[in-house]
Amino acid sequence: MIEKKIKVMLLDDHPAIRHGIAMAIDLEDDMTVAAQCSNVEDAIKIISNGSIDIVLVDISLEGG
Repeated sequence: MIEKKIKVMLLDDHPAIRHGIAMAIDLEDDMTVAAQCSNVEDAIKIISNGSIDIVLVDISLEGG
């Protein structure tokens, strides 16, 4: 039986932080990083298609 993986989007303006979090998430069997964004505008475009389950957002992100 194939279980659906939780699709996570990372929203942070620091590439190193996104990369580190992505590596940790990819170690999980039930989650996958489906998208990475550095700004709110790009994130909204991706979220609007409905393919993301969870968004991890930088609490100090500019513009958001």
